Amino acid sequence: MPKYKKKNIKKIFITLLMCFLSAAILLTILEKTHVTHFFNNKSAVGGTPTTPFDAATPEQKQQDAAINAAAKQKIFDKGSSQPTQPTTSNNASQLIDVTAKQELNGSVTIFTMLYGYSGGSCSLTVTNGSSSSNQTAKIIYAPNYSSCAGFSVPSTSGLGAGEWIISLKVDSNGTSSTKTFSFKVIL
Repeated sequence: MPKYKKKNIKKIFITLLMCFLSAAILLTILEKTHVTHFFNNKSAVGGTPTTPFDAATPEQKQQDAAINAAAKQKIFDKGSSQPTQPTTSNNASQLIDVTAKQELNGSVTIFTMLYGYSGGSCSLTVTNGSSSSNQTAKIIYAPNYSSCAGFSVPSTSGLGAGEWIISLKVDSNGTSSTKTFSFKVIL
């Protein structure tokens, strides 16, 4: 083989190798910055959910369906075409669904689903022992269910690790409803 062909083949090989390495580095950067999810998308293969919207378990979906059915039945029983607003704390808490998720950075995000609410405000109180954190947000209306504008409790809130007591109070149309549950936090 002539000498000039060996040099060209060597240049082509080095160029292809550099392109491959550049592409690998670019994909790694995009994956680590969570721009893409080519490699760690566990929900695509039946693993752990990667977004809060995939996080509903079959039990939660079944509970949501039961809550929706109960709310619809109340409307039919009263003969009204308009959704009824809860009047007591006990009945209203059945129309509030609250879940929590601890993020990779240690913060805890609170997700809310409010059935039968079209406006008002939400007050979140999180306690762990003698420490507590309070936040408020407006209700965001949606046709299927409304939600609180958003709650996130940072890991630097001073609550520490342990069994957190999360209490959501919803004020709407002159009524107040509360839903309380516990959530284990590991820091």
